[in-house]
Amino acid sequence: MDDATRYDAIVIGVGTAGGSVIWPLHQAGLRVAAIERELVGGLCAYWGCIPSKTLLRPGTIRWEARHGFGVGEPGLTWPEVAHYRNYMVRDWNDSAPVEELKAAGIDFFRGEATITGPGEVRVNGRVLPTQRIVVATGSLATIPPIEGLKEINYWTNREATAFQTVPKSVLIIGGGAIGCELGQALHGYGAQVSIVEAAPQLLGSESPAAATHLAKRFEAIGIRLHLGRKAVRFEETAQGKTATLDNGETLTAQEVLVATGRHADTEGLGLEHVGVTATKKGVKIDDHCRAGENVWAVGDVTGVAGFTHVADYQGYVTVQDILGRPRPADYRAIPRVTYTDPEVASVGMTEQQQAPQGMDLVEAHVPLSAASRAETYGKGYQGGLSLVADRQEKVLVGAWAVGPLAGEWVQFATLAIRARVPIQVLDDTILAFPTFTRLYLEPIRQLQQKLS
Repeated sequence: MDDATRYDAIVIGVGTAGGSVIWPLHQAGLRVAAIERELVGGLCAYWGCIPSKTLLRPGTIRWEARHGFGVGEPGLTWPEVAHYRNYMVRDWNDSAPVEELKAAGIDFFRGEATITGPGEVRVNGRVLPTQRIVVATGSLATIPPIEGLKEINYWTNREATAFQTVPKSVLIIGGGAIGCELGQALHGYGAQVSIVEAAPQLLGSESPAAATHLAKRFEAIGIRLHLGRKAVRFEETAQGKTATLDNGETLTAQEVLVATGRHADTEGLGLEHVGVTATKKGVKIDDHCRAGENVWAVGDVTGVAGFTHVADYQGYVTVQDILGRPRPADYRAIPRVTYTDPEVASVGMTEQQQAPQGMDLVEAHVPLSAASRAETYGKGYQGGLSLVADRQEKVLVGAWAVGPLAGEWVQFATLAIRARVPIQVLDDTILAFPTFTRLYLEPIRQLQQKLS
């Protein structure tokens, strides 16, 4: 093999994860090729984080006005919102980022990539030799095997972030973060929204206490919740798309959004040709994101956590490993945020059952009303803050926060958990008044007393 024609690294998939590898390696002087079958920027940029948060924002402004005082409720013009959403996703056109890659000297290939053997990737009928392969192919929506579902032309997150006309009604199957965010966004534009969730709560990975705040808010604004229920059959009727639930109840809507989770996108990739293990959950990796000899995997495809910030972090870990500065990944403090009203945020362990054997958790809680900042925002906000500590080590190991901008002030706990800051030090920390972060003072003092 001629070293002059061989790449130092080929990155398969140019979303957040792939981009976080491609650019640093290129800047370090490595010869890099990027392969993408869809749009450069990936799921987050076109059908995920960016369009969903853009669609949520106008509704959030209206909800803030309803909570507030001395202000009228702003109007909402859907065509203008749709135009801005289209702008935020570049009208689903990636010509600008593609040209940016090419201008920098990074070889870009549009097409399906297949690993044909160690150091070989085929795309568009051409085999590219490389020293290293980085897999960043992301994830796909998981579609449950429900009778009749395939016949009703359902939505996934793609259609639910790209619609041009607001439907009159939407039935959402799945009450996780995707279902809740898109459900509240669609409700804000006038759609009647129902959510069917098999678990007894929304946001099944979150603390039941935190999820209850969101459920109360949804019920108050008219989003209909069917918790602990499953859809067992779908059919097209004269009224629309009809679901039959496991208790015999029927629900009909103009559109059905399936938001029942995601799985790693590895089919046809050829991982078996390089001895890499992959399941529906994801590509198995070590603490340095290594999946095999000279093969790394980053982002949703690993199944570690389906967050853009985790994909970016894993990209950093991979780059350091490739450049000979290995550092193990640490996933103890991964923040999770659902950008609804109220925001629901958490990090680390929030329930005793999540703790490893032998670890005794201690919890302290304070309601959102304990923060003077909450009252300055207005009335009627749901929320609070719970902190979880390791009794023996006397450090924070988890937290959940619900309220305005909770995703911002949960980061105080994220750093405390990652840095293993002693509770005693947190208790001696001055927090600006009147920020939401002041909520930490009381539960930290409660923990200090319980742990002393």
